[in-house]
Amino acid sequence: MSTDLLSSAPKNPRGIPKAPFIDDPAAFVLKHESTEAALTGINDALAKYKYMESSLSTRRAGLEQKIPDIRKTLDMVQVLFDRRNAKGKLKEEDSDDLEDEDDDSANQPLTTTFELNDTLYAEATLDDTDEVYLWLGANVMLSYPLPQALTLLKEKLSAAGSALFGS
Repeated sequence: MSTDLLSSAPKNPRGIPKAPFIDDPAAFVLKHESTEAALTGINDALAKYKYMESSLSTRRAGLEQKIPDIRKTLDMVQVLFDRRNAKGKLKEEDSDDLEDEDDDSANQPLTTTFELNDTLYAEATLDDTDEVYLWLGANVMLSYPLPQALTLLKEKLSAAGSALFGS
């Protein structure tokens, strides 16, 4: 019975049927064999909507947690990319212009703190690199060149933002 109630309703882009408004409850009950059958149909539809709501809430919570992680990763990859480009530019310039302190810091290894767990951090010294390893989930980590990693992370951030705020 609930399929009759929801099957005739128009659907949104996600495929969720619009909840029908029952103008005349008496006429609605008369369409069914009994009052219990009508109420069962309505209760089944309500259960489906509650399940959809729960599913969407879980998805939203997951996206709200992923977006800050993607931003942090993107920021760090951007720092590595900028340092690599700055070092490349320094090599192209004359050696006479390398007297600045800023130039000297670009030649030093990068010391950073990174998160191991919610409450556990570690310090690391990073040498310049052309690639980074990105955790993709499902026990998968892949190596990417810095420009490709930046592109991938920007796309992931954009997709997560549009899924979160576009829904």
